[in-house]
Amino acid sequence: MEFAEIAELKLQKPETLQVGLDGGDETPFLSWLRKYIIERISHFFPYINDDKCHVHFLFPEKFNVDKNTNFVTKVLKIHHPLRQKRVSADLTAALSAGKEYGNVMSVLGEDNKKHIIAVLGCLTDPLPALYYNMHIMFQVMQQKYLYPEYFENIERQVWMWRDKGVTEERISAMLKATNFNYEKVRKITSFYSDVQAFAGAAAYLMIKAVQSGRKDLIEQTEKFVLLKTAGLSENLLNVQHCVLNCAYPAVKNLVGQIKNHGAAAYLDPQGWVDWKKLYDYTLSEAKNIDYSPHAIMDVRQNEGKLLQVMVKQYPERRQMLNILPWCPEYKNSKILQDFVEAQKFYLNNNHQA
Repeated sequence: MEFAEIAELKLQKPETLQVGLDGGDETPFLSWLRKYIIERISHFFPYINDDKCHVHFLFPEKFNVDKNTNFVTKVLKIHHPLRQKRVSADLTAALSAGKEYGNVMSVLGEDNKKHIIAVLGCLTDPLPALYYNMHIMFQVMQQKYLYPEYFENIERQVWMWRDKGVTEERISAMLKATNFNYEKVRKITSFYSDVQAFAGAAAYLMIKAVQSGRKDLIEQTEKFVLLKTAGLSENLLNVQHCVLNCAYPAVKNLVGQIKNHGAAAYLDPQGWVDWKKLYDYTLSEAKNIDYSPHAIMDVRQNEGKLLQVMVKQYPERRQMLNILPWCPEYKNSKILQDFVEAQKFYLNNNHQA
């Protein structure tokens, strides 16, 4: 099954896309999606698996959570009692939370490898299902490539502390005390990783649409990925999330470049997506959003709190978006400027808004 076929499944009646998570007969859509993902995974493995890393892809509807002991001991090669208990609990939680959108976790195995566990989602809407599974691929890439020189030693130390029964609260405190600028680095890299995963998923879908050569599919995919990320900008209204989902500027730029210049720059010689090239390029785009470290660090206290006040004063979203540019804070905040652009695009193009 090719990308165009999955995208066109949207035209089918919803009842034909129901997923049999209860052990019943599987619908054609889920098996088609799994086949498509498995084919891509075989080309994805070489970008991750080596003597330091190994990725494991799990389909939640095919993995028995109650029997994950063999997976933990034999596949992940973990035998330390406390680490076994911790990983089993984390795996159960990841499988439960990731049934629709997917999830990624990692553990240091006793074979001295970093084992990355990617729980693939199984949404019943074809294009979003593929989008969120591509999002998972980039989260896996980040586990290996996002500043390993900083995080590898920290991860190793964290698992040593966990093996001794140290609580997560105590571990967090010790990390802050023993690593210079730990909190700053954690927040900024969290922002980069969040933006990149959404930008990467959008770029992948656009690459496949452009490869199809079909104008209708390119337009459908472009609207889908822009709406998806524009809608996520609403998280700026939630002080707990704020800037972490402001991927719209990066996606808008990527979509334009892929649409205007083609997909060749992101492909390997065989015509498959070159994951490392796409990873490097989308990470660069995430950084090119050009929010300063201080802006990222202080977004909850600045833009977040301002918008909380604005929402109370102007509960009608369009009114708030029209008034916000007149606020003095808006002129000096690229975050607010991007938020207004993303929200206006979403409201003007989403028929459900």
